[in-house]
Amino acid sequence: MKFEVKKYDLKTIRAKMLVIGIFKNEKINLSIDKSFNYQISNAVKIDNFKGEKNQSIIVYGDKNIKKLHIVGLGSKKNYTIDRIRSNFANLVRILSVNKLESFVVDSKSFLLDNDENAQACSEGIMLGLYNFLDYKSDKKNKKNITKKDFFGKCNFEILEKGKIIAEAVNYSRDLGNHPPNILTPTYLAEESKNIAKSKNMSIKVIDI
Repeated sequence: MKFEVKKYDLKTIRAKMLVIGIFKNEKINLSIDKSFNYQISNAVKIDNFKGEKNQSIIVYGDKNIKKLHIVGLGSKKNYTIDRIRSNFANLVRILSVNKLESFVVDSKSFLLDNDENAQACSEGIMLGLYNFLDYKSDKKNKKNITKKDFFGKCNFEILEKGKIIAEAVNYSRDLGNHPPNILTPTYLAEESKNIAKSKNMSIKVIDI
């Protein structure tokens, strides 16, 4: 997964999917609504969208932005890092089902200018993309999202930090998903040796 932070404006965005968050009872951004020929406000009325948690609607765009995915964030006072992590994990699972390889996130609407929020976002993305296919002959369900852009203020280094943490969690999940005849003490020792090849690390394996 590749993260990029870019200084887009609505006129220069090129994306198969633009994702925007809206808090409960928050008004639609007029400039975005106008750029979509007011389809957003119409869809909000038709679907009775109020920005509740887990609510979402999709609006079709134009040749520049193919689709707009609007995600309900619930009450702003309940917008915790756990909820952010969960929101983005669920989001990438949904987008993966639709075979999307990339999408763009409006950082401001998700409050990703806050470093804790940005880290939770990237953790959620990586955790949501996790699947274990080592012992499956049919790997059609592999999640193919490879790139995600953020437009607006968002700390790239913090996004990368969250990605690294989540990758470590997913690696641990991989180990836990192996059967006992694979995940032997010898296997774990070899994996530990590989990890210890990283900078400023060392290892001592004790054979009892």
